Amino acid sequence: MDWLTDIDRSLLFFINQTCNNTLFDVVMPWIREKKTWIPAYVLLTSWIIYRHRHKSWMIVLLIVCAVALSDQVASGLFKPLFHRLRPCAAPGIREHLQLLIPCGGGYSFFSSHAATHSCLSFLLIYLMKPVKLLSALFVLWAFLICLAQVYVAYHYPSDVFCGALCGVLIAYLLAYIASHYFLKLQPAS
Repeated sequence: MDWLTDIDRSLLFFINQTCNNTLFDVVMPWIREKKTWIPAYVLLTSWIIYRHRHKSWMIVLLIVCAVALSDQVASGLFKPLFHRLRPCAAPGIREHLQLLIPCGGGYSFFSSHAATHSCLSFLLIYLMKPVKLLSALFVLWAFLICLAQVYVAYHYPSDVFCGALCGVLIAYLLAYIASHYFLKLQPAS
């Protein structure tokens, strides 16, 4: 297991130190900030309402439930279970990191940001069946949020990987249940 920890720390230092540059120092804290994406959430909600008028409330409700579930699995179940300190708070590690944001409290494993944004992105892809370019943008969006979490030393790479995996699994499971039992959507046109 030590070799996994070594790989995780090496990736953390690579992303936080080696990839360090002035542009990322400004952009990455902004990318990981929840308030940054409020306009995107409003646009996505408007798009869902426009595209699926009478079923839009079910889709929005499903998305809210999926994101809440992925957040609770990360923050309510795994973080208290593992008690893993954030890299920015871990003695012996934090001294070697570039810290761009306040460390905050709580635990690190696994990332709620990664879980919720991956869940949202993949649920939108699965349910809405957008054009390929839009699907790629959803994946890129979730990836950038995950990368930003590691860049600012708030999470280890394994935290965001496991969070993203959990979010995708929850999205798939809930989308599958919804699309087969109560939410019949028309194919994309």
